[in-house]
Amino acid sequence: MDRLLLSLSTFCFLLGLLRTAQVVQSGQYRHSRFNLVIMALGFAFQTLFLVKRGGEIGHCPITNLFELLVFLSWSMVLLYLLIGPAYRLSLLGAFTEPLVLLIQGGALIWMRTLDAHRSVLPANPWLEVHVALSVMAYGAFGMAAVAGVMVLAQERQLKTRQLKP
Repeated sequence: MDRLLLSLSTFCFLLGLLRTAQVVQSGQYRHSRFNLVIMALGFAFQTLFLVKRGGEIGHCPITNLFELLVFLSWSMVLLYLLIGPAYRLSLLGAFTEPLVLLIQGGALIWMRTLDAHRSVLPANPWLEVHVALSVMAYGAFGMAAVAGVMVLAQERQLKTRQLKP
């Protein structure tokens, strides 16, 4: 079930990326709710995965690289869902999806090697809170990097006088 939820989440992000690439390629990029809905659906699958995984191991799922990668991509999507619609940055999703897709793909690949040796570490609530907030800060850093790439792309378009949506 873990693999299915994570695969569905990754598929949602892939579908959103392909749709965004198609629209941008056509040269008629307009604000659409499809990107927001598909990101929210992928986020829901990620959340279900993290809740199920946390229930299995008895604490926050941040004990190995696989779980950290999923939690990192979850935090990036969470930040996009909070920031994107509030500031009408629909194009931020187009830049966020490839990064989240790359991280989730790495997590899926890592998950295959992890099945053989699952470990359960003792839960320390303060350590879990610290690590979870740290990983969310990395997610915020990733979103800042995505926004920086967006600004650089816009600046390049302004300098070359080739404004494209």
